[in-house]
Amino acid sequence: MAGSTPSPALLPASASQSCSKETKTGPTIWNSHQLVKLYPETPNADVDSEPFIVHRDFATCYSPVLKAAFESGFIEGQKQEYRFDEDFDEDVIRILSQWFYTQKIDLGNIREPDLGPPISTIDLRIDCLIKLWVLADRLLIPKLQNVAIESLKVISNEASVLPADLNTAKGSPLRIWFIYQFAFEYDVGNYLEQAQRFPHGTLEGHVPDFLLTKKLRAQTAQEAF
Repeated sequence: MAGSTPSPALLPASASQSCSKETKTGPTIWNSHQLVKLYPETPNADVDSEPFIVHRDFATCYSPVLKAAFESGFIEGQKQEYRFDEDFDEDVIRILSQWFYTQKIDLGNIREPDLGPPISTIDLRIDCLIKLWVLADRLLIPKLQNVAIESLKVISNEASVLPADLNTAKGSPLRIWFIYQFAFEYDVGNYLEQAQRFPHGTLEGHVPDFLLTKKLRAQTAQEAF
């Protein structure tokens, strides 16, 4: 969660400004023999990560991006493989693959990074949900985005913590959620106790949005009165 410069993978997809229509019917499995491989990030450039193999009907039913890729004449369509970039690791792609079948997010068995200081289970889950939300944004799966943000809200509220660094661009719905949570749901006392969680300058970049959010809420309350 560290780093002050947004990674390209954590920038909101342009298509996220107008979410695609959610699928009205589920996958059919009429072509149950057709499988596709989803490759997580590859830490070692010389060795492929182990792919997650899912039914093509499930992947293409929920994601128009994957549907276009697997039905194209490009390498993804020829090999029926899709490789994700560096921000989408094994845990994120595993959760995506499970969600295709269950429509639920399973945060069990998330791995700790091999390098760096130990990370708490809460922070691992928050980090994974943020990446999952961004991945769903990239794949145009608004239903998964909604489930991810709801899970993020539950964890944040129950543990009284917020993501240390969203690393998202201005205008991202995830950033708007962060601003709202910090402005109206987050206890000041918790922030004072957990100030070390936030990299220097993290909140400074959100100040204009924070003030605007408070102003809008004050106006809404006044109009309601």
